[in-house]
Formats: sequence, C-alpha cells, structure tokens
Amino acid sequence: MSKFADTLRMSIEWYVEHLDRDGKVIWSDKGVNSLALDGENFHLTDLYRGQTSQVERFYIALVNYTPTKTSVMNDLTGEPNGLGYERQLIERDATGFPTLALDAGDYQITSKTVTFTASGGNWSTVTYAILTNLWGVTWTANTSKSIGDWVRPTSPNKHLYKCTTGGTTGSTEPTWPTNGGTVNDGTVTWQDMGTGLLISYFQLSTPRTLADGESLNCTLKVKQTTA
Repeated sequence: MSKFADTLRMSIEWYVEHLDRDGKVIWSDKGVNSLALDGENFHLTDLYRGQTSQVERFYIALVNYTPTKTSVMNDLTGEPNGLGYERQLIERDATGFPTLALDAGDYQITSKTVTFTASGGNWSTVTYAILTNLWGVTWTANTSKSIGDWVRPTSPNKHLYKCTTGGTTGSTEPTWPTNGGTVNDGTVTWQDMGTGLLISYFQLSTPRTLADGESLNCTLKVKQTTA
C-alpha cells in the first residue's frame, strides 16, 4: 500500500433545490465546489497565516456567467437585480455552519440552508451559484448608519462600501469612488471596499429561471476525507 494512501483531503459540495410557490421540490442538484484563485488564497492565508480579516462573513449569490479559476468578482455579470433578490448571508460562525459531526468516519461541517425567492415577477436565468465575502443593503437617504455597516449604490457598480464614520446619510446619493477611496455622505463616511472575493463557484446542472413565488435553496457541506 502506498504511504500516501491515507492522505487527508477536503471535499466541498453544493446542494441546491428549486421549489415551486407551494414549496414542492421541482428540481434538485448537488456537485463539487470549484475554488477560484481568490478562494485558494483565502483558505491558505487564513489557515496558515491567521489573516482572518479577509472574510468576516460569507454570502451566496446567483449569476448568469461562467466563472473560471482566474475569475474575480468584477468579472461576473448576470446577477439578478430586484424582484426580491438578495445575496444570502452565511455567517462565519456556528450560526452559519451549525452542524459539525462525523460522517462515515470523517468530520463534515454543514451550512445552514439559505433561500432565494422571486417576488413580484420572474427572474432571468441563472447558471451558477457563487460564494463571496461582501454585500450590503441598498443606499437610502436620511438614514442612520453605524460604523461597520455596509451599503451598495442604488445603481449597482459591483463595489461595496463600509461605514467608517457613523451618522446620517444625506438627502442626495453621493458619487461613489471605485478606487479604494472614501466619500462623505451627510455625516457618514463610506470606504470603498472593492468588489469582494470570488471564493468559489458551482455550475447548476440545468439553468434555472425562477417564476414569481418560486425559490432556490442552497446548502454547503465541507468534509475532510481520506483519499
């Protein structure tokens, strides 16, 4: 027997279900996760260098785009906009990943299931689920904000902005920087945090178009396996 026969590896799988408006499963899928270069870098620097600031939390998003290993978030197009769509939060803690247990002799951690639901109309086709690290609420005028809050522009530019000085937003939306700079907004200061990390992606076996009231459920399972 090879001395490498018991090498430990990590396997990450996506589980996706398409539900009709009555909650009945009309399609399901599962498959292996693909790491982008950003994701590889995050895993290595986080585990071995302790640089946890790269990712405070995870979000699952849906796109109509074909990522590759070298893709970054700024490349991606075809993310739904409106009609109830929001990237879905998976906390980087025991809330986001509530189940850690042995599975067939190896440890497996399972995320909570997040749900995307079309509301008020039909979504355009999506072909991939992706894992990223940034998102925020849509900017609104005359709104109280605290340090650490996140927003995105009303006309998305792919960049996300973090509140570094708390206060109240202005009556007019600011001109958002895309060069890493800051912008004043009423008594709030926003820091451009870029477009985020494309950590990983999963191709749906069949492109999905959600009709009004239909949903997609997504779950991640990460398992340490013995080759």
